[in-house]
Amino acid sequence: MIAVLLCVVLVLEVIVGLFVLNLYRQKTDHEPLLEDIAIANNALKDLQQTVHSELVSLERNARELLKNLNQVSTEIEVEIKNSKETIASNLDEIVAAMAKKIEIPLHNLAKKENSVEVILRKVEKEKDLLLNTIGRAQNLAMFFNEKIPYNDLMKEIEHKKYDDARRMFTQGHSKTRIQKDLNLSAGEIDLIVGMVKP
Repeated sequence: MIAVLLCVVLVLEVIVGLFVLNLYRQKTDHEPLLEDIAIANNALKDLQQTVHSELVSLERNARELLKNLNQVSTEIEVEIKNSKETIASNLDEIVAAMAKKIEIPLHNLAKKENSVEVILRKVEKEKDLLLNTIGRAQNLAMFFNEKIPYNDLMKEIEHKKYDDARRMFTQGHSKTRIQKDLNLSAGEIDLIVGMVKP
């Protein structure tokens, strides 16, 4: 806007100057007109001074505004930096607190899991012993059953041992344990293992 006012003042000065030049060329007596031109020229000078003082005032205000904006931006940067550090610190504290709250239950859960695994292994051993005992009891009951011929009974006992050996091998028991628990020879165990493996 100031630039527009300056341009208007300059254009008016040029017009007044051209008008004065035109009057001199005509050499006519235009004193009242010259007085009007002088008044207009003075008014233009006053307007030019007013515009100049407004320009100086606006420049001063713009510098003050720029200074204030720089100060505010610096304060905002400091505040952002402080907020960032505060947020990071708070997040670290929250993570540490959550880790402490979770760590104890996880530790307890791991202990319980280990206890359950131990109990399951014991239960598996007890189950194997119980099945073995039940098998032997059945064999013994069959042995005393006079209706079943002795040879058939012995074949059934051997067949049961082989089934038990296959089951124990698929459950992951070692050959030596199977041999010991079922009273089978190493050759029989190898034969059974060979039949179980694909």
